[in-house]
Amino acid sequence: MVKKMIAGYFCIIFIPVLVFGFWLYNTSYQSLAEQYMRGKQQVLEQSYGNLKVQLAQLEAAYGLFQYNGNVTEYLSGAHNSEAEYVYAFLKYISPISSHLSIGNPHLKEIVLYANQPHVLVIEPDVTGIAEFPLPELRERIKRLPPDEGLWHLDMRDESMALDLRFIQKLYNKEFSKDIGLLEIRVDSSMLSSFIQGLSGSSDAVMQKTGERSIALAEAATLAAMREGALSDDLWNQELYVEELDLNLVIADSGSELFTDIRKKKNTSVIVIALLLLVLSYLYYMFASSVTRRISRLARHMKRIDHTNLEPFPIQPGGRDEVYYLTTSFNLMMNRIDELINKVQRSEIMRKEAEYMMLQAQIKPHFLYNTLETIRMLAEADGNASVSQLTNSFARFIRYSLARHEDEVALADELEHVADYLRIHRTRFGERMTFDIEIEDKAIRKHRCPRFILQPIVENSIVHGISKQRRRGHIAIRCVMEEGRVAVRIRDDGAGMSEEALSRLRRRLNGEAGLTEASPSGGGLGLWNVHERIGMYYGENSGIALESAPGEGTVVVLTL
Repeated sequence: MVKKMIAGYFCIIFIPVLVFGFWLYNTSYQSLAEQYMRGKQQVLEQSYGNLKVQLAQLEAAYGLFQYNGNVTEYLSGAHNSEAEYVYAFLKYISPISSHLSIGNPHLKEIVLYANQPHVLVIEPDVTGIAEFPLPELRERIKRLPPDEGLWHLDMRDESMALDLRFIQKLYNKEFSKDIGLLEIRVDSSMLSSFIQGLSGSSDAVMQKTGERSIALAEAATLAAMREGALSDDLWNQELYVEELDLNLVIADSGSELFTDIRKKKNTSVIVIALLLLVLSYLYYMFASSVTRRISRLARHMKRIDHTNLEPFPIQPGGRDEVYYLTTSFNLMMNRIDELINKVQRSEIMRKEAEYMMLQAQIKPHFLYNTLETIRMLAEADGNASVSQLTNSFARFIRYSLARHEDEVALADELEHVADYLRIHRTRFGERMTFDIEIEDKAIRKHRCPRFILQPIVENSIVHGISKQRRRGHIAIRCVMEEGRVAVRIRDDGAGMSEEALSRLRRRLNGEAGLTEASPSGGGLGLWNVHERIGMYYGENSGIALESAPGEGTVVVLTL
């Protein structure tokens, strides 16, 4: 028992406490981590939004050149002399570039590339298309629609001096012909500030599609990020900058907050483990003190048999549950000892009772034999009516006094009622006739309680046939209806008034007491049969009544 209590303690208390503590810690730890990472995600999204605004501002510079007629005339080669080109450059192109450079500190340089070879080149603001420094982009630029530009990021410099440019084609006024390119060179500080603002104290790796990566990370962290083997202490987030076709992977090793949590976790686990060990020892000592006496009592009870009924010695101590259990056990042992001494006397009394029962069985047999003798004498004298009456009465008595069965086949019950009706037919003569009909042979074997038909037939005779002078008839029909056996007992006697019929129905439905159903005390047999049928067959079984004054009564038993 002690072992079971200890095992129960570990299964019910010790292990669940450890599991719950571990689950609670992990839940809190994960909750804090998720909050921390949601904050990091918000910072990332906000920084990305700022970058998109800055890129959009730089892209907006394209409209100042494209929709300036003087600029398009310059690139289309509409001027006839160098003086006109210089004048147009100083008056229209240079002020726009200066204005944009002053308004945006990240804008490093604006260069116009002219497709027409006779356009005057003014370095570094205006030059020929042949001087475009990125010939590998020319095919992509040709496919650009008029309203779309191209961002290009060169990551070949690992010193973070990144080369970021925006390129878009310039068209004539009618947009029927491209006349050059606009190139906006962006200072690398804009992208560097964006990446450093994202990572903060974290480590970041950025990579363009199909190109090698550049890291802002320690060597070990960078290797883990590239191999996809970040530890559980690292949270990583990814950001794709669609405008620059740039992938950013940011790994955060966590803050001091999580370091403190991990330290507290270890301390808490040690404290809980020690506390549970101490409590386990105290529980074991307490359980031992309680179960030790129960174990001794159990060992004593195992030695108890019909030859050993020795009481258990009660040890001094408090009057606790074990004390009362031991006292009750000793009282039980003393009582059993007394009862065993009476077994012999009880056995003698049982044999005497069997003898008395044997004598009691002689009396009905004597009655049966006497009736049989009368029947044989009447038959020998040729008196058939007396012989038949005696035979019916003998069978009626034998069925009534049989005690070995509480239920019989419906055919036996019907035969008993037939004997009862034959006896009364002898009494009434031609004033009473009857017939019994069974629709299906299977109904004959249907089991039913004894004496459920005789009280109803007796009512038909006493309250129906006998109260009129004309000839009466009783018909009994047994049929199958919806899986149930229905026994209809119909008489054409005096019948009942509507008031008497209503009282009986209310009594059978449990809505009135027996005295209310019949003030004179009648109806007891009918109610008794109804209750027995309900208890034997369950719901949807019982008695139903139909009657009218002068027309007779129909009683339907649903079995």
